[in-house]
Amino acid sequence: MIEADNHRFSLSNNTIYCMAAGKYRKYFDENESEGYYISFSPDFIHLSEDYSNFSSCSDLFTRPSLPLAICIGNEIQYELESIINTMTREYNNYFLKKTEILRGLLNIFIIYFLRNLDDHNRETLQTRETALVRKFTGLVKKNFQVKKLVSDYAADLCVTPNYLNRVVKKITHTTASYHIQQQIVLEAKRQAIYSGMSMKEIAYHLGFDNLAHFSKFFKNNCGINFTTFKKGMLSVV
Repeated sequence: MIEADNHRFSLSNNTIYCMAAGKYRKYFDENESEGYYISFSPDFIHLSEDYSNFSSCSDLFTRPSLPLAICIGNEIQYELESIINTMTREYNNYFLKKTEILRGLLNIFIIYFLRNLDDHNRETLQTRETALVRKFTGLVKKNFQVKKLVSDYAADLCVTPNYLNRVVKKITHTTASYHIQQQIVLEAKRQAIYSGMSMKEIAYHLGFDNLAHFSKFFKNNCGINFTTFKKGMLSVV
């Protein structure tokens, strides 16, 4: 049995349970069930050099307040279990490019999973509110460099800023402005790690005319300043 935000669900055979980040969850082993638990932070996916390849995966984890249960067939179960076993082997060892391989395996796992959703489960993913949130996050990914206000995206989606924020918070448990800020921060982190650009160049690339404003924004959202983050990441890359 799984408990998620005070709701309990019985476990079923050949079923994958998807839960959004930040949800309280607890597992009760009543019938000696066997399975796998996969958990990853947003940065694990978003900081990939090839983040655009993961765009099809991100919608899956923009979940409603309750977990999504997806039944799978025996054939796809075998494929997914094979990927998980490879992920486990990589995770438990210190092979070269371990993190990059784990990102790739997770991407393959989710693509296999998405390809085998039945029509009913596809309809479950297409509710009006989740569709709005999906459109919002898609616009943020495309326009975060020039549009940094919730009102900008509300206008594009023909809704009020209050309504957009209310729906986004209901579905994702975070505000619309948080999504915008995190997209900017994640891009700043990627540029710091991979681009070789200076802090000033990255700030300009992200639409900040004032370097001090960018520096304050980064520290407020990351807890450390940009220079410290960059030095720390480059020392382990």
